[in-house]
Amino acid sequence: MGAGSQDAVVSAMGLWHNDTWMWNLLWTDELTVLETDTAAELLLLLQHIQPGNNSSDRRKWSPNIDGFFSVKSAYLQLQNRYVLEDIDAITTAALGSLWKNNVPSKVGIFGWRLLLEKLPTREALFRKGVLTNHHDRLELALSIKTWSPQVEDVYHLVVKDLLFENYKAWDIAKIRNLFTGWVVDEITATLLIGSVKEDNVVWEEERNECYSVKSGYNLAMRSIIRSDRHHVEGNWNDIWKAQSPYKTRHLLWRLCRGCLPTRVRLRQRYVECELSCPVCNVEVEDDTHVFFGCVATREYRVFQMCRNEDSAMIGRVASLFWCIWHNRNDKIWNDNIQSPRQVGNIAFVVWNEWFSVHQLQRHNVSPIEDPRPVRWEKPEAGWIKCNVDAAFVVGSGVTSIGLCFRDTNGHFVAGLTQWQQSFYSIVEGEALTLLHAMKEAIHRGFQRVQFEVTQRCWLTSSIREDGTI
Repeated sequence: MGAGSQDAVVSAMGLWHNDTWMWNLLWTDELTVLETDTAAELLLLLQHIQPGNNSSDRRKWSPNIDGFFSVKSAYLQLQNRYVLEDIDAITTAALGSLWKNNVPSKVGIFGWRLLLEKLPTREALFRKGVLTNHHDRLELALSIKTWSPQVEDVYHLVVKDLLFENYKAWDIAKIRNLFTGWVVDEITATLLIGSVKEDNVVWEEERNECYSVKSGYNLAMRSIIRSDRHHVEGNWNDIWKAQSPYKTRHLLWRLCRGCLPTRVRLRQRYVECELSCPVCNVEVEDDTHVFFGCVATREYRVFQMCRNEDSAMIGRVASLFWCIWHNRNDKIWNDNIQSPRQVGNIAFVVWNEWFSVHQLQRHNVSPIEDPRPVRWEKPEAGWIKCNVDAAFVVGSGVTSIGLCFRDTNGHFVAGLTQWQQSFYSIVEGEALTLLHAMKEAIHRGFQRVQFEVTQRCWLTSSIREDGTI
């Protein structure tokens, strides 16, 4: 419901009569009974509002002194409107330190929600009435009781605070008062060394006793991944040696580990979904169907390829797998699917671009910049300029071409990019690109075209009605 237009100003919503402002709201549609009552309430509110006769309409944000909107002023306005719950001094100090940390905003927001207990846990959802299943709440309560943190006073303690004052031995009574369950047993089972006089944080997995991500990962591998339950045989190092982007190697690893969220695996994890493949909608979607479409197992095929092919070939196959998986996800989430030929072309480009950059980095090759200033010059009136260029990827056997048509004002008219599975010389590549540009100009019916290649070679031509130049 709006008066006149969304762009209407206050001066258009009434008139002056003997230095008195009279409101006159014109509604775009006929008002319903409810809207009529609301409009009457609005007029009652407006009776006490008198605009200035000698001032023009302008926007002003009242909570801010300068009249401009700011997030801070809006936040303070909301704080003044609602009664805030009391926050203890420790949490307030923690919140103040949280926003000063050099972390991503999303991490800071998560920490803020965690400290204020605003995370949508099952217990929180139950308190808000979102979760009504008492079985789920009971299961959560048992989990909280088992894994709940220790009392608040223990987090600032060091080892000496848990010892007797006169001699080096655990104060078991104090430990039992502060900690619960298995934590007490772990502490009291730790041997105390008499030669150690001061408390120090020590990481036993490194010789320098300092923690590193690598040593932490190795510890997790020994204690979790390499157990009989999780270990999978295979030449894993060959996968990570593949010459391809990290995301494609990671996909290979997930495939061989059996942790891709195919529909069969989602059903195994009690996720309600259809079993049919979202791409073909015929067969059941599992790892074998997605990437191979045959009865051979995923581990045998991938590991056999890693043993028999070089790292570059493995990289190409990994890129193809990644594009197949990306196409599958694009179909599910965006209802967009590429043809097999398009997927193959995308996979080729993904690996080719990565390989080219990787080769430049390996040989410390930096692109040579042309010291001459580059400035596009517009064509004469009635003409269209077409800039053409060719790119050559060393070692791939591919030549890429691109062309762009612009009018006399510099506005984009048309464009085209392609790649050829052949490697040409610079002159041949530029000539091939120019040929494609001429064909595209004839196809689009352009009459007067000026072609320009990167070597500042100009070709001005008129295209006849029969398509000849």
